[in-house]
Amino acid sequence: LTNHSARDDSPDWSPDGTLIAFESSRSSTGALRLYVMRPDGTDVRPLTNHPVDWHNEMQPRWSPDGRTVAFITERHPPVNNAEIYVVDANGENSRRVTNNSVRDATPEWSPDGTQMAVSRGAVLRPEVFVIRAQGGSARKITGVNLRFVRLARSEAQPRAGRFFSIELVVRPALDEFADIACHAAVGRQYLEVELATVFRGNLFDLLPP
Repeated sequence: LTNHSARDDSPDWSPDGTLIAFESSRSSTGALRLYVMRPDGTDVRPLTNHPVDWHNEMQPRWSPDGRTVAFITERHPPVNNAEIYVVDANGENSRRVTNNSVRDATPEWSPDGTQMAVSRGAVLRPEVFVIRAQGGSARKITGVNLRFVRLARSEAQPRAGRFFSIELVVRPALDEFADIACHAAVGRQYLEVELATVFRGNLFDLLPP
């Protein structure tokens, strides 16, 4: 359907089957933008055209009524953050749905078009939330909130320039996987917040600073 030197990805059919929305890096800077085309690959035209040309716009998803397209954009800080927007099918009236400091991605409409399921959180292990299509509060439907119980083990004398281990006990561990952020300090000097994986109640894969 496409024959371009750019990357073309994430196609999504309109509900009536007359258009396909997709993301492409054919912009002047190579940033991903959204386009629509006919099912035979003709009549390619931009769906999004934000004036800042270095950020990505990705993952188009048609609403059930075919009037709007949900997508994610990386136009907001911090780095690697993404927010969910919707735009009318004619490319007009782009508006923001989510607004927070963590990554929101992979929007999927409910059959009646009133809600979306989205992924939220770290790229390697996000959780699934449900939000209203107009925005507002989100409801988490996967994972559990882990509670710190006690410090199981730590180095008695951490040394500068050397890795050291911290083991935590957390509860409840009702699912196999979950993520927790760890804070550590040497004296009064706080270390960077690190992300670790909990598998069946055990802490693994603490990312190095």
